[in-house]
Amino acid sequence: MAPNEHETRAILPPHYRWNMAALMGDWTSFGLAMAFVSVSTVLPTLVDRLSGSPVAVGMVSTLASGGWLLPQLSAAGRISRLPRKKPAIIIPSLIGRPMFILGALALFWLAESRPALVAAIVLASFGIFNMCDGIASVAWFDLFSKAIPPWRRGRFIGTTQVVSAMLTTGVGGLVSYVLSDRSPLGYPANYAALFLAAAAFLGLSLAFCANIRETPCQVDDAALTLRDYARELGSIWRGDANFRTISVIRLLLGLTSLSSPFYAVYAINQKGVPTATIGIFLSAQIVGGFLYSILGGYLLERFGGRLTTRIEAFIAVVAPTLGAVAGVFMPGNSPWFIGAYLLLFASLGALNSSFMLGHMNYLLEIAPENKRPIYVGLSNTLTGIIIVFPLLGGALASAVSYEPLFALTALGLLPALGLTARLVEPRTLAKATEASAPS
Repeated sequence: MAPNEHETRAILPPHYRWNMAALMGDWTSFGLAMAFVSVSTVLPTLVDRLSGSPVAVGMVSTLASGGWLLPQLSAAGRISRLPRKKPAIIIPSLIGRPMFILGALALFWLAESRPALVAAIVLASFGIFNMCDGIASVAWFDLFSKAIPPWRRGRFIGTTQVVSAMLTTGVGGLVSYVLSDRSPLGYPANYAALFLAAAAFLGLSLAFCANIRETPCQVDDAALTLRDYARELGSIWRGDANFRTISVIRLLLGLTSLSSPFYAVYAINQKGVPTATIGIFLSAQIVGGFLYSILGGYLLERFGGRLTTRIEAFIAVVAPTLGAVAGVFMPGNSPWFIGAYLLLFASLGALNSSFMLGHMNYLLEIAPENKRPIYVGLSNTLTGIIIVFPLLGGALASAVSYEPLFALTALGLLPALGLTARLVEPRTLAKATEASAPS
């Protein structure tokens, strides 16, 4: 006899409270680390200063997305057959996370004498970090899904992102101070210090992750040939319409990376906004993520993942629209321009918060438990084409300027919003599965 909803919700996974605290510490520490080396502010402006190349600036987002997405499919098949997933998180992280220390050393010793070499080292280190994190994330999402059941995810994700935003609110001010003329750390020591801070919090994140208590799961011990794996991937793609739709939506949402590396660079280089304003923009980004974490967590728990995925697609359109409008109609020294850019970065923060509350949670809910790593790896790898978007954005910025780039990005994101209407609410699918279960 299939359990009813109330009986199911009464059963929490083993070590629920311990793992909830460990996951919250891991998530929060990781968020603090990434705030010090923000992909939308700190890293683009650093690479721009080192290289002066829009294409190199675009590489930041390319490495962030491509490095994270592309290794996942090859890793997913192996990870899905591990009874314990935690080692698949720890080992890649031990390789990737120290890369920020390497970047800091290169900045400190060579940035002024060999800037092009340091730009290459920073980009290569960032790429290695993201590749290792992408592999680890396949196992992390599976571990997360087993530790936090669907009916508790809204409050957990919302609360964790709120706590993270509260703790990182001061990071924007600190980044602004470190990069300002008032800081005792001049260039390049200021950027090197930010890299070391990121490395320290990534180490703390890994310590929390190592303390998650994992219950081994049943796996198929039979060897999976490449042909069997390819057949299974094809079966998932053909047989699950919701999976196909959410994967296409994810691909379209990747168009945000056409413009996201260039908002801060454009404001500073084209509109004359002071470099220290990066910290203020980062604070606006943190506040936007904070506010949407509260709202999105409630909406996910109350109404489900279909609605939060639709909101995610809507939020994605906001930043490039504001970038285009502010760029064309507002001078850089206008309070209207600064206000529009504060709202722009707040929407980027909300979009970052919507990642787990929107399409990623939807994917985790529709995936069968024994195939969850494969669903995650396949969906993320299929969207790996987005790695070319930042490079294309850099080329377009050089060819036609930034304002048309922002406008084209906004137009390209509109189909994603339309496709969300095709999604079926995962709770509806779950109830249908329960109803069809044998008594």
